[in-house]
Amino acid sequence: MAEDYASFQDAECVSDPVPEEAPPRNHVLLSGRFNTDNNKIKNYMEKVGRELNELGVSTFLVNTKRDFGAETVRGLGGARCMVAFCNSSYGEKTSDTYETYCELKHAYENKHDIDLIPVQLCPTWPPQPKGDEGKHLCNFVLGSSKVRIKGIEGDKYKPAHKLAADIRDHIEGLGVLDQVRCTPPLTTVHESDGGEATRDGYLAAY
Repeated sequence: MAEDYASFQDAECVSDPVPEEAPPRNHVLLSGRFNTDNNKIKNYMEKVGRELNELGVSTFLVNTKRDFGAETVRGLGGARCMVAFCNSSYGEKTSDTYETYCELKHAYENKHDIDLIPVQLCPTWPPQPKGDEGKHLCNFVLGSSKVRIKGIEGDKYKPAHKLAADIRDHIEGLGVLDQVRCTPPLTTVHESDGGEATRDGYLAAY
């Protein structure tokens, strides 16, 4: 009897661990491949991010002044949508742990949680980055049948406010606009230092 009571006491004291609550998915992650030698895409992403904020859409771009590994994890963890700014080198597989190849792969593997919104910024679709692995991933995930937003007009990027409006409309069409809405609209972004080396991946803002 004493043994039974002791066993009962032990059983009562043992409880299943309470799982940690997943962070809310409540922003739009802006993904693009850039470096300090080519600030064009970086600057464009910043402008589009600001325009989206003005439209009441919460955006996240990795702040390269911080630990961009942790920033990327935070950005992906809270992403309800991911906008891929697909220039010709988007999706290239390099030695970087946090690169657009890995992030595109992550978004695809978590497609029930993250809606992928590709923006075409290259003449050939899907993007054809260097290396077979990047090409294969882009062909598979971003293939010719994938719905995408045209981000170029002639040989120039579409004006940022027009692209932002297209992205917002697309998010609304997906039925998730309320999940990424910011009130009041955000109007600032975290910008990286111009002289800092940046990575293949995301740029700053939340």
